[in-house]
Amino acid sequence: MIENNAKREENRREDKKAGKKYIIILIVSSLAGMFVGLLGGMFMNYMNANNWDFLSFSKRATAFWVNAGMYLLIVVNVVVLPLLWYFFIKNRKAIQAWDGEDEYVYEKTDKKLSTGMAVSAALMIFDMLTYGVGFYGAMTNSAKMNSPIFLIDLIFFIGSFACIMFYQKTMVNLLKELNPEKQGSVYDTKFHKKWLESCDEAEKQKIGEASYATYSFMNLMFELVSMVLMIVGFFFPIGVLPLTTVCLLWLAQVVFYSVKAR
Repeated sequence: MIENNAKREENRREDKKAGKKYIIILIVSSLAGMFVGLLGGMFMNYMNANNWDFLSFSKRATAFWVNAGMYLLIVVNVVVLPLLWYFFIKNRKAIQAWDGEDEYVYEKTDKKLSTGMAVSAALMIFDMLTYGVGFYGAMTNSAKMNSPIFLIDLIFFIGSFACIMFYQKTMVNLLKELNPEKQGSVYDTKFHKKWLESCDEAEKQKIGEASYATYSFMNLMFELVSMVLMIVGFFFPIGVLPLTTVCLLWLAQVVFYSVKAR
């Protein structure tokens, strides 16, 4: 076994330097936790003294979010979808008018098109969220199921999904026209795999860096959300489902990444 004493000494110095900061972070975090626990206890005492009912508050908050979600689905789609198509058509014209010489113009327009792709994906997630909470409200309240807004939500949800898929298909086809080496159809279940395989080494490196940055960021987010849910669970009867869901998603991400990174 080859021993690298120089590297071992470097590791000791690095751990010693980072360890001091880590201990400080632990102390500050512990004090912050004690402070939050103290405030939480005071708040619980205040709630009990004033006969606050958390379950009633939770039901009112859920009812508010359900009603808001049903209308937000319509409002956001009415605003965002036309804007998406407007900027897409504008940028497509700019690319079609490109003389093939000015790389700055091409890269600038390409970034705008990529932004539109990200916005359309975010809109799809938002639609699923708002329609989901609206559907939950309808299932728990039969009056909402018979309400016209529920039918309008359903129409907007299906229409938005179809519009977003067509938008993404049109966007991908435009990018394939500009980059003939690109492969894959949005309607293909293996689209992401084929698209990645058709990327050059620089693009794959950029995708890899973005993927790792996303993985690191989501690990932090899962950790923070888990801690928040644990703290909230000490004071309010939120049940174990929220924490279980977050931790299962966190576990799935870590396991999948570890398998793929081998």
